[in-house]
Amino acid sequence: MDLREYSWNTLNIFFISLLSLALSILLLWALILVDQHLTWLDDGLELNQTEFTESDAATPPPPNSTWYYREIPDDWKDQPHNGNSIWYRFRLYVASPPRQLWGIYLPVIQQNASVWLNGELLGDGGSFTDPLARNWNRPLYFSIPRGLIRAGENLLQVRVKSTGNNNGLIAPVFLAPAESLYPGYRMKYFFRYTLLQFIILSLVFSALLLFTLFSLRPADRLYAWFAFTLTVFVLYSLKFIIIEPPLGGLAWDRLNYSALIWLPYCSTGFIQRFIGQINRNIELLFLLLSTLVTLILLMIPESWVPRFTASFVTSLALIMGGYPIYRLIHYLVANPRRDTFLLMTGGFLLGVFGIHDWLAVNGFISRIQGLFLPYSSPPGLILFAYILMRRFVQASNESERLNRTLQQEIERKHRELEDSFEQMRELERRNAITEERSRLMRDMHDGMGGHLVSLLSRVEDERSSSTDIARELRSALDDLRLMIDSMEDVEGDLLSLLAMLRDRIEPRLKSTGIRLVWKTRNIPPLENLSPEKALHILRIFQEAFTNMIKHSKACRVTMDVRTHNNEKGQCGILIDCRDDGQGFTADEVRSGRGLINIQRRAALLGGVAGIDGHPGRGCRVWLWLPVARKDPDPCIETAKDS
Repeated sequence: MDLREYSWNTLNIFFISLLSLALSILLLWALILVDQHLTWLDDGLELNQTEFTESDAATPPPPNSTWYYREIPDDWKDQPHNGNSIWYRFRLYVASPPRQLWGIYLPVIQQNASVWLNGELLGDGGSFTDPLARNWNRPLYFSIPRGLIRAGENLLQVRVKSTGNNNGLIAPVFLAPAESLYPGYRMKYFFRYTLLQFIILSLVFSALLLFTLFSLRPADRLYAWFAFTLTVFVLYSLKFIIIEPPLGGLAWDRLNYSALIWLPYCSTGFIQRFIGQINRNIELLFLLLSTLVTLILLMIPESWVPRFTASFVTSLALIMGGYPIYRLIHYLVANPRRDTFLLMTGGFLLGVFGIHDWLAVNGFISRIQGLFLPYSSPPGLILFAYILMRRFVQASNESERLNRTLQQEIERKHRELEDSFEQMRELERRNAITEERSRLMRDMHDGMGGHLVSLLSRVEDERSSSTDIARELRSALDDLRLMIDSMEDVEGDLLSLLAMLRDRIEPRLKSTGIRLVWKTRNIPPLENLSPEKALHILRIFQEAFTNMIKHSKACRVTMDVRTHNNEKGQCGILIDCRDDGQGFTADEVRSGRGLINIQRRAALLGGVAGIDGHPGRGCRVWLWLPVARKDPDPCIETAKDS
């Protein structure tokens, strides 16, 4: 950011800060006007001159007590009393008793009051023993029974009791017909008490919601810090609506002001995480100060609590509360964002209302106006809710945009993959054709080609007989048929493949006087039985049958196909071909190329093959091929069938 842009942003922040400050002051002033309008009623009789006496008695003092003149409002901070229980006496002169129902309205007292008229108790604001009822934020209204107001002089007596000698307060008292006085009291009651109940309940609900969000997203600690901020704010604000403290008066005051001193610490943690700039040293300092003040509040004597909280705790909380506002303004200079502007406005509201309450608590302005800090929370809460909603909408829009982009990218990649797969399929098809052509050419060269060369040499040799030529032609024809049979798709059915070999070879065996015995059982299919592998199997046993026809002088050949476990226990298919001919020696087997050829082909099939023979005991050619183990085991199932 260059100097010109920095200066322009600073100027903008300055004017926006002034505007936010002005709006905060305007809102506070509007609330004060509403409160004053509901406190100083135009209807009714205003009692603002009285006599008072200090007495702890629960009933009105005797007439011969010492009474002193005093004007109302009477703030004990301005005019201290020796005790914490004061009786006020008002003299009313009525020409004739009223016919309609009247009432008495006490707009502001601190902290509890009881009202007596002509020696009769009209009512009180709650307990006068510890914990003392706290009515300093709740107006009181009592109906006057018909006939209690008499012609001539009437004596109205009000007892006010506070938790300290300088904490009491009483504003002017109003008497009027109930129909004109009660509506004003209800409006004041709603503004000072019912409205705060709704505000605090909304804060509790918001805190629970934020804690829930944090539990769902533990990595996002922003929600936890704001939830803690709302929690301590609620603990402080409860003093505005709790009439009879559940923990006792002293413990309740210590809890409220401990929450107040923790409010700046939680606010600082929230703001720093919101702007993404965390000063650990400041957080540690605020943590130590908050802990220290809390410990002091727990240990100091009861008589010190009111003065310590009013003069020190509120002042320290106000000073600490200015830091998060400063961080927001400092951040906005370099990063002008709407969300931060809104939070800054909420911070100014909290600060302005906090300054007003500090002035009132410390006696710099009239305490009759009351305290307004809890009223600053709804705007801030609404602003933060708007920020969260705006962030959610932005995140949703961004997610939808990313989803659209991702979908488009997936479709593009899908098309590319389809094109690539199509090219691969075409390439595989061409490779398969090429490989199959090469295999056929190789097989024709190795098989039928050899027969044709041999046939050509016999034809050229004048000594060759027609029988020899016919034999070579028959061998070439058999080899061609074998290649054609290997290309048949038998889908792994080995028996079907061998059956084709049987159809080709059995007529030749019969023509030489050899009987073929065929034994087969249920066998599992062979996986990946390609034409090339099928040809290897057919060639192994074609060569075996050819040798038997030429050399064995056998009468019978047995072909046995079954499942068989090898030495390692692996399941497989055994093709066992035996004859009853003259056999051969081991040296003859080793010297020939037949064993090498079938072992090479068996290795290409993934199996094992061999030739066994003994002179006079026939010859055996066998091939073992592995099968995949399944449940149930095919070897075991075949054994059961056998």
